[in-house]
Amino acid sequence: MRAAEAEHVAGYPDRALRLLDKAMVRTNVDLSRVEVLALHANLPRLGGDWDADAEPGIRALRLLGIDLPTTTDGWRAAADAALGTLRHRLAGVRLSDLTGRPPMTDRPALAATNLIATLLPAARVRPPDWLTLLAARAATLALDHGATVSSSIPFAFAGLVLADQREHEAATLCMDMALHLVGGVPATQYAAQAKAVVALSLPPWRRSVQFAVGLLREAYADALERGDQQFAKANWMLYQMHLFATGTHLDAVAEETRAVWEFLAQQGEDPIVAMSNRAMDDILAGLRGRGTGLAPPESPREAQLARACRGGALGHASSVILTRMLAAAVLLGDYPRALELAETIEAVEPYGRGRFTAADRSFYHALTLTQCFESVPPEQRRAWSAKLDELQAALDDWAGAAPAAFGYRALLVSAERTRLAGNVDQAVGQYSRAIAAAREHGFPHGEGMAAELGGRYAAARGIPDAAVAYLRRARTCYEQWGAGTKVEELDRLIAGLSAQEPAQAPEPLDLLTTLHAIETISAHLRLDELLPTLLTLLVQQAGAERGALLLPGPDGQLRQAAPAEPVPLPDGPVGYVRDTGRTVAGDYLDVGKLAPDPYLDRHAPASLLCTPIRYAGELMAVVYLEHRQVAELFGELARHQLQALFTHAGIALHNAGTYELLAATVRELPVPVLVLDLDRKVRAASPGAIGRLGDQIPDDPGTPLYDARQRLIGHLIVVP
Repeated sequence: MRAAEAEHVAGYPDRALRLLDKAMVRTNVDLSRVEVLALHANLPRLGGDWDADAEPGIRALRLLGIDLPTTTDGWRAAADAALGTLRHRLAGVRLSDLTGRPPMTDRPALAATNLIATLLPAARVRPPDWLTLLAARAATLALDHGATVSSSIPFAFAGLVLADQREHEAATLCMDMALHLVGGVPATQYAAQAKAVVALSLPPWRRSVQFAVGLLREAYADALERGDQQFAKANWMLYQMHLFATGTHLDAVAEETRAVWEFLAQQGEDPIVAMSNRAMDDILAGLRGRGTGLAPPESPREAQLARACRGGALGHASSVILTRMLAAAVLLGDYPRALELAETIEAVEPYGRGRFTAADRSFYHALTLTQCFESVPPEQRRAWSAKLDELQAALDDWAGAAPAAFGYRALLVSAERTRLAGNVDQAVGQYSRAIAAAREHGFPHGEGMAAELGGRYAAARGIPDAAVAYLRRARTCYEQWGAGTKVEELDRLIAGLSAQEPAQAPEPLDLLTTLHAIETISAHLRLDELLPTLLTLLVQQAGAERGALLLPGPDGQLRQAAPAEPVPLPDGPVGYVRDTGRTVAGDYLDVGKLAPDPYLDRHAPASLLCTPIRYAGELMAVVYLEHRQVAELFGELARHQLQALFTHAGIALHNAGTYELLAATVRELPVPVLVLDLDRKVRAASPGAIGRLGDQIPDDPGTPLYDARQRLIGHLIVVP
């Protein structure tokens, strides 16, 4: 066996296998035969040949008493049974229950666990039942006999399988156990593999994006520390691609790509690493407008691997690389290319609901279908509708399990599907929610995509001002991400829309506009005239879509006084302003943190302002304004500029209230008294005045002052 290892290291794999065949006939002890078969199974994988024949390992497991089937149907049934057993055994178990057990000492169990840990990394190129059965059996061995360091691999893969089944709590427990087993010991042959498998499954993304991506960085470092350059380079590529997938600034991704080229220049050619790195360099060139500038000429072997990758012949490696190429194609609007890539990837590695790469490509596949949907025949649309149902359900699952990482993706695909269904208000709300969710969790590229698609939808509906507002947001996000090509593309699109329609999101109020509004407000002394005028002015001047004015009653409660027909409002923000006297402003997420309300989740206003209107410290009214499409409408500058209107609104409301009180008082006076409006019409008259003038002074619409004066000379009291 030792000689076989030496021959393999020296580069003579055929000699190594012949020596192992000799070793096999030199012993009839089962455990010794297991050792030989295990080495036979492991040697090819040491050179990166994960698709090598697994039969020696399967024979060894059978010698150890592990019951493995011999037919495809048998593997499926056994996998289901083994997973059911593991699920049952993990129910109600805490991590401390697992870590508190004595370590594994049973020799057959140790040998089986070590062997399965060797075989499982190849499971990604084998049928799913193969992976499920081996992972579940080895994890159950750890539950029966205690765990060992090599148990980290089956626990990591068991977490992957359970996440596929949407057993998120059990999957997270397996992830934590795998990381515990490799966390307390120096770098082992299992540490890098366990961390890489865990990082590619769903559970760490439930914890945080940084945690998941950090595991890939740790896997790279662990492999490098052990001197396993091949596996270190593989994890470096995964780390780099996940940085891109999670919205890391493209300049930082370019630095990693540049470092790989420098490493290859020093260490010598590695065709598969070069092929993967060139793919990322090309993606960066497409999005940034420039690559690293360090890519060497493509070697014949690398070109051959690139063709194999594009055709899906490299299995999981094809899936990972092509998924990032799919993302770039969608971002750059190359949807025919995106459709071709999505179909290739799905044929290579069918979707599994427990893996990040599957989530990533489900998202971009769905966006590709929604963008191409209206250009295909009806029969194709029916097939795509069913596929979109499938992809949406998967994205909703991921969003429910890990909202920070996947929430905006599910919302954006839902918005696109709602757009296709023609539900305008619902689609607009979902675009806004997708924008807000991506911004809240730090995905500038996701926020940019949501804003761009929302803007293009507004432009298609002939609303260029809303389209420009969305697209400016998208441009800012792409600029923050470092995607110069997208910035230039949106600059051209915004310029074209601005030429069509100069009206954009409201410009800052100028002095004349403010004075005109104040003059209009001051011209009304009757509440029934002032309130609708005041609300219309505030909505127009703020650039809002809708609004309401609420007045305090004698009991301190607010009642909606304008518009004439009450409109639905979020009680949470209105009550917060009433109780605290503070202004709330922002999008529905910002406001919802202070004052939650179902209205906010249902309608998702992109901009919202709720503020008190006061006079001499007294609450005169509360104004509510919103816009469901245009974001950042009520920023600090806009609120400052609106404050003059709010101040004069408070004065006008006070005057109108005083006027109402005066008019009511005058009606009870015995002497002839008239109350006049600024247009010199009589608005109220005392009984004495009515007695002198008769029916010439109706309360509404009023009588010209000149006519009244002719009848009341010497008796007229003018109250300013």
